[in-house]
Amino acid sequence: MKRSNANADKSDPKQKQETRTERIEDIDQLSAQQVNMADELRKLVDSANAPIFGIDKDGRVNEWNFKTAEITGYPREEAFDKPLLAFIAPRFKDSVQEILDKALKGIETANYELEFDTKTNGTRFLLVNTSTRRDINNHIIGGK
Repeated sequence: MKRSNANADKSDPKQKQETRTERIEDIDQLSAQQVNMADELRKLVDSANAPIFGIDKDGRVNEWNFKTAEITGYPREEAFDKPLLAFIAPRFKDSVQEILDKALKGIETANYELEFDTKTNGTRFLLVNTSTRRDINNHIIGGK
């Protein structure tokens, strides 16, 4: 990144314009790096050899990687924005709701057995962990 000359005359309009331009270039460079990092993280999640799924604050699916789609038979497009509980075996729905409610309060759970109903009316048992998802201001935005 470029840096402006600290000793330059700050009242010089040309210097002010150069400083603004350098700042814009710095922001553009950081933005490009952040987009690249987000793309890399997306690829990592999508290609993971473990099911990864997440919910928003309303319990609706907003993350569903390829392994989750393979295990359940539901492609990402069919799962997105539907309640996660729609994919859970009826006898597990209450306990899964409890676990999700805890995750949305910042309480994480490890090694929880979950029973998914598959698209072909089969059953898949998964041992899962829940974690809380937060935004850049540390506000809870969902769980995974």
